[in-house]
Amino acid sequence: MKVKTSGSFRRYVVAGGKCEKQPDPLKEGLEEALFESRFRSIENLTEETRSVGWSDGNGLVPANFGEMDVWLGSTLVLGVRIDVKRIPAGALKVRKLELESRERQEVGARIPPDRKRELAEKLELELLAKCVPATAVYQMLWDTKSGQLLFSTTSDAPNVSFRSLFRETFGRNAEPVTPGSFLPAGKESKRMLTVAPVHFTARAG
Repeated sequence: MKVKTSGSFRRYVVAGGKCEKQPDPLKEGLEEALFESRFRSIENLTEETRSVGWSDGNGLVPANFGEMDVWLGSTLVLGVRIDVKRIPAGALKVRKLELESRERQEVGARIPPDRKRELAEKLELELLAKCVPATAVYQMLWDTKSGQLLFSTTSDAPNVSFRSLFRETFGRNAEPVTPGSFLPAGKESKRMLTVAPVHFTARAG
């Protein structure tokens, strides 16, 4: 699989301890584990608004992950596809008002709150059925020897979804790398807790 050579990313580390999933997918059944957590389309579904899963680098799901070239030495390279259905707020609001207006004309009376909720839910399902999901494809690079992992976006929502998918698939946690991750253990790290920002004021010339 081709590796993206530019762009932003978040950095994680995967501890090399015991895998919570048996058998360990890195040792046995990797293709099956990836296929089990593969991306699944929600385009023709009315009640699903979000789908997250493994794919190739273009967002396509192979019939067999074993046919994909996912290894670069000890580094596992995979695509992560996320599809989200969103109805524009303005479109939903106007169509809801139109639907309520037609209802009042037909029944000639005020619409009870329960009926309004029923109409709104029905309308949302109808619009979701017509909605084309927004699609984003990201890339994961995980050096399975060192535990270092990169995920190709800094946005919060995709990273939350990715970490959940990673744990579900590999039985391990991808822990974010922060500046504090590089602090030495012991007294020096405790001293860092006392550090406070310094405020600088410019002198008048």
